[in-house]
Amino acid sequence: MVVLVVVLALVLVFSQHSSPIISQKTPQYSVYIFTRNGNHSQFQVAYGSGVTTGMSQLESLSFDNKTALGRFVQIKDEDCVSSTIENTTVEFRVRVDCNTDGVYVLTRNGNHTQYQMSYTNGARDMVQIEWLSFDNKTALGEFIHFSPACVSTVVENTSSEFRIRVQC
Repeated sequence: MVVLVVVLALVLVFSQHSSPIISQKTPQYSVYIFTRNGNHSQFQVAYGSGVTTGMSQLESLSFDNKTALGRFVQIKDEDCVSSTIENTTVEFRVRVDCNTDGVYVLTRNGNHTQYQMSYTNGARDMVQIEWLSFDNKTALGEFIHFSPACVSTVVENTSSEFRIRVQC
């Protein structure tokens, strides 16, 4: 009888620890859209909820300095990741995803790269990245930026898929 109680207790303990933990976070995103305004830059923010801010002028920031534009968007929350989703001569877009634990999959789409976010709560989203060559594995690895509180791992690196797991 004692053995049966011990076995049942062990089954109960191990069954609770072996089941995966599903994040209850609700992914939220925003896109910072930078455009040229004479010698300066202007930007607006589009939120996943459909709300878009008005244009704000950045007189001290040149549109041609893409590094500075990327640094303008700072990840302050510990569970946010960012990525440059458009980089052309007329527009520069940085997407910031928050409340995100998930897998970011980059795949070949013709001469470009497709970026899919799959969150642990089941939500999915996909973005076309026209400026990013899938053949540049270094750029793929540096594509997603996140706070030091997050951990990332490349879980697949093949000729057809580059998969990064991020947990914040």
